[in-house]
Amino acid sequence: MIIVVLLCFLVSEITRNYSQVDKLWSLMPIAYSWITLANFPSPRLTVMASLVTIWGLRLSYNFYRKGGYNIIPWKGEEDYRWKIMRETVVLKGRFRFALFNLFFISLFQNIVILLFSSPFTACCTSP
Repeated sequence: MIIVVLLCFLVSEITRNYSQVDKLWSLMPIAYSWITLANFPSPRLTVMASLVTIWGLRLSYNFYRKGGYNIIPWKGEEDYRWKIMRETVVLKGRFRFALFNLFFISLFQNIVILLFSSPFTACCTSP
């Protein structure tokens, strides 16, 4: 997750497109589910990973239809809310918004994604 956080932060700062994490909301749970399944194979996790994959692909398709993905991974439509946030008094300025990007957009949102993927870990530890 830390690698993903750093990549999202760097790509968004370089390209000024702050929707890098938005592209991952439907993909990271798929990755987390299959990584967990590879480490703790079980029929229950296989079913869970399959369902998460179907859910994630459906969400990814809808995000694609709205222009969120592009053939060039760091391009695509930016969520309109990031522009509004950049213009707020509190976040105005490159350094302030970079901190917001690092701690809220890149880090906090990836933590949330990891947390809502945590039932996989719970299934590994319960009979």
